[in-house]
Amino acid sequence: MVDNKKVAEKKITPPQVIVARIGLISAVIAAVATIIVAGISKIPIPDGQIQSKISAPQFDPISGEYEEMKKIKISCNNPEAIIYYTIDKSIPTKKSIQYHEPIIVRDNSVIIAIAILGNNKSEVTTGEYIINIKDKIKEFILDVTPLE
Repeated sequence: MVDNKKVAEKKITPPQVIVARIGLISAVIAAVATIIVAGISKIPIPDGQIQSKISAPQFDPISGEYEEMKKIKISCNNPEAIIYYTIDKSIPTKKSIQYHEPIIVRDNSVIIAIAILGNNKSEVTTGEYIINIKDKIKEFILDVTPLE
């Protein structure tokens, strides 16, 4: 005879519940992957709320040393985020310059950018540009021969 009390104590998960849980987990993984590709990852925080993480701005061209002026484009994987930047080495906020078009860099410059969407902020990104136009001008002046 089967002891119903012992059977009740064992926690046996029916196959339908297992399949439902696997389906739910697959759906959650697919949703998270979609969100990450869109440029925002959803991160659960302890009180059950969800906080968005905005991807950090990217510079094009990247930081470096160049022999001519550059037009620096700033972008973010989330098209809804607003990018703010500074050129005085301070950390940008919503009160900083809002990015709309490429920044022309003629001299050595540091550009610091942040992307903001609602109350969510990205990490701060820094682009450092060294422009060596002066060296080219010196070479040009030395190559000029006087007229007779």
